[in-house]
Amino acid sequence: MLVVDGPTRAELFEHWISDGCEVLTANTIEEIRTAFEDTISVALVRNELPDEAKAEIEAQIKTTSPYCRTVVTTTEHVEVMFPGLPYDVCLPEPTTKAAVRKTVDRLMRRSWYQSLLKSYYDVTLGITNLEVGATAEELDESERYAELVAARNRLRAKLDELRSTFDSDDLRAVQRNLRPEKGFGPESSQRNERKSKRHKPDTCIGCGRTWDVGNNGSGEASYRRLGAFVWKCMECGTVQNLPDPSHRRVTKR
Repeated sequence: MLVVDGPTRAELFEHWISDGCEVLTANTIEEIRTAFEDTISVALVRNELPDEAKAEIEAQIKTTSPYCRTVVTTTEHVEVMFPGLPYDVCLPEPTTKAAVRKTVDRLMRRSWYQSLLKSYYDVTLGITNLEVGATAEELDESERYAELVAARNRLRAKLDELRSTFDSDDLRAVQRNLRPEKGFGPESSQRNERKSKRHKPDTCIGCGRTWDVGNNGSGEASYRRLGAFVWKCMECGTVQNLPDPSHRRVTKR
């Protein structure tokens, strides 16, 4: 995991999360580039960073860590200014250790799943290529074939293990990233509008509260829809920005 924030907050987030995963911190452009030389599953990024740092983070995610999930932290009521970065969750301050850990854990599992799934497809393709035109005896004698089959089985077991920890929100988020919908213009926007209402998350990724109408006893909704595929928890203020099939993002809260 990578934390890009001021030294004080970065140290705090590292303290909160370090017992669950390896945490890297970066405060300069060069440190950001160096950090992305490793595999980054989740980036915890400050919204009020300089534009140069934001641009570098966006570039590194696109080119070196395509499965990286992004959490943006920001001061309440400040517009999220990451127009090119497909952030997953916005955590407004003040936030809590529990909210940060819960959010990072869920996003990291989603990232791992997609990365492992890509490896699984690559290995399966290699197996298929070897099977084409080969006899059963030739395959039995092939060390490369045996290695690929063993790798496929290991990957499948890891995928099954991860999937067993997913809830309905996790599964929908992963499936949307695997099957992006193409299309632009009014018809695509209207279609996304309908789909976003239908695929609202069941719970807040930050505080775990069930998102329903009137479950707080007041008759008011426990969430507010900010735009297509963007919702805000009325309990803790967490903003969830789910994958947008038209590849556009809503940045204002």
